[in-house]
Amino acid sequence: MAKKNAIVRSLPSVETLGCTSVICSDKTGTLTTNQMSVCRMFVFSKADGSGSQIDQFEITGSTYEPKGDIIFNGEKFNCSQKSGLIELAECAALCNDSSLDYNEAKKVFEKVGEATETALTVLVEKMNVFNTDKSRLSPQDLAMACNTIIRQKYRKDFTLEFSRDRKSMSTYITPTAKGAAGSKMFVKGAPESVIDRCTHIRVGTEKVPMTPQLKQEIMKLVLQYGTGRDTLRCLALGTIDSPPRKEDMDMEDSRKFIGYENNITFVGVVGMLDPPRSEVIDAISRCRDAGIRVIMITGDNKNTAEAICRRIGIFKENQNTRGTSHNSKIQNISFVFSRQSI
Repeated sequence: MAKKNAIVRSLPSVETLGCTSVICSDKTGTLTTNQMSVCRMFVFSKADGSGSQIDQFEITGSTYEPKGDIIFNGEKFNCSQKSGLIELAECAALCNDSSLDYNEAKKVFEKVGEATETALTVLVEKMNVFNTDKSRLSPQDLAMACNTIIRQKYRKDFTLEFSRDRKSMSTYITPTAKGAAGSKMFVKGAPESVIDRCTHIRVGTEKVPMTPQLKQEIMKLVLQYGTGRDTLRCLALGTIDSPPRKEDMDMEDSRKFIGYENNITFVGVVGMLDPPRSEVIDAISRCRDAGIRVIMITGDNKNTAEAICRRIGIFKENQNTRGTSHNSKIQNISFVFSRQSI
């Protein structure tokens, strides 16, 4: 073992490892990167009497590093070419209280704030909807280059914080340019909650009335994202083009916020995932070859957990998980774990 650079302090510990037949592993941060990452999104490109069309995009990159491509129909796509994506990026940047920072000592990009919002911040950098030249920027400047440009275009007046009853949050913003349109609100939240309050959808630069058929199309795709192989966490994004006047809004009573977040224009949906570590698939395969069973333990919902297991090789793609995947609460049971130094 010394030849393999393994220094052993306790030989019985090595013997115990040699007898291992089951490994129980936590998911978040162990099997996954613990870095939420947007990997899919969609907007409408058509909605009229002859039908509707939804454009779906894939996003590469699985860490907080603000580098990645937007893929449409298998090819790189310039997001500045689609006005719906520009508005989605503005919403993601402004309906957001988090940011991205470059840690010089660790040489990595890190979140400042909540992981879900940081994922939106990174998405804005990848979309680069105003074609910002990043070729000569330092890592510190790269972290927020595109977000900064968007945030300079608007003044954020205040935020209506997220609450579990309405499952959404919003920001009240005013353009900084002289002669620009008046104030508006950006909204994001759980699709089922936000879409119920949408009266229109954005198609290009136009507003089209929301219909039961359009709502059904949106929720069908959200369900597909949320229960498919990836089991993505989805957020709907929208705008309120004519919000109430600031003077008429009671900011002290959060129960009234849902009344202000009405008449929303649907902009798009993003789906995000805490991606697996790149080395995990090979490690699990080697464990299986050695006769070791790997069990993942997580607080995620069952569908999300099973999707991760399929991605990393604990479950096969079409394996029936009945009897091998469990969702339960453990009460009044004591477990004793022994930690041994090697």
